[in-house]
Amino acid sequence: FADAVAAAREVGHAPTTAATLYDLGRTLLRLRRGEAATVALHEAQVLADGARDVHAAADASLLLLNAAGAGQRRRAAP
Repeated sequence: FADAVAAAREVGHAPTTAATLYDLGRTLLRLRRGEAATVALHEAQVLADGARDVHAAADASLLLLNAAGAGQRRRAAP
């Protein structure tokens, strides 16, 4: 996904960049790389918001909340 993000950045199309960052963040979250996932998802949310893509912004927001909740559950586990 890193190559796709780089290509989308090069093109400069915010909705496409947001979508690739969302995919990267979702993948990183599944790989339990929460900190990196949070960075990608936050950027996806900001770009989607700026592009007025409310659905993509909402999707990124929900995954950010999921990532935050997963991090709290891991820290609370004995």
